[in-house]
Amino acid sequence: MKKFILILEDELERISEMEKLLSADFSGYDIIFFDNTPEMLDWLKVNLEKTRLICLDHDLGPDRIIKGQMSDPGTGRDISNYLETQKAVCPVIIHTTNSFGRDAMKYALQDSGWEATAILPTPEISWIQSSWFKVVKQLLLKGDK
Repeated sequence: MKKFILILEDELERISEMEKLLSADFSGYDIIFFDNTPEMLDWLKVNLEKTRLICLDHDLGPDRIIKGQMSDPGTGRDISNYLETQKAVCPVIIHTTNSFGRDAMKYALQDSGWEATAILPTPEISWIQSSWFKVVKQLLLKGDK
């Protein structure tokens, strides 16, 4: 059965670094990036049970074309709101500088039975390897036991 890692992220530099690290250590997983919540929600409604890790940013960039129409990309809170209504199937990492959004998502998910961890990004991209990826490895290796 396929195993998925889902990441909600809209910054290309972050995506590149995350993909590089994940591809090297977790080649047995399909890694899927979304830059908007409508498409991620559509995917989750069909594939949540096969998901082994979800990583969520909160603030996403400006409106963009989604499915041929100008659309609001939403926020990570849209995804956490959906997950709160579902059975917890995997850990969630929240990586955002938005402290209100980060805390709201983390505590709401935890209150709904999800294992949720929050990471505070720094302006330099190095946080992805020094903080985020350490937690990713810990959670995925724990889940594979």
